[in-house]
Amino acid sequence: MASPGSVSRRRFRQREVLRLLSKGLHNREIAGILGISERSVKACVSDLLLVFGASNRTELAGMLPEAGTATADEPVLTLPRPHG
Repeated sequence: MASPGSVSRRRFRQREVLRLLSKGLHNREIAGILGISERSVKACVSDLLLVFGASNRTELAGMLPEAGTATADEPVLTLPRPHG
């Protein structure tokens, strides 16, 4: 089982990826901004697609409120709580 700290970090990372994805950035650009690998971004996007039931990243971005208008200081949305 993941520790509360690792879950918190993962959820923070997911919010950051969502914020940048909503601005239309590609995985490589998101990875560069966040200082993580492109593979990590892809895994995060895949997780988010499952969480939100989206078929692709365009659909996911369309689910976000006011896509592309969030600033670095505000979250795009609140992620659903994990089950279990």
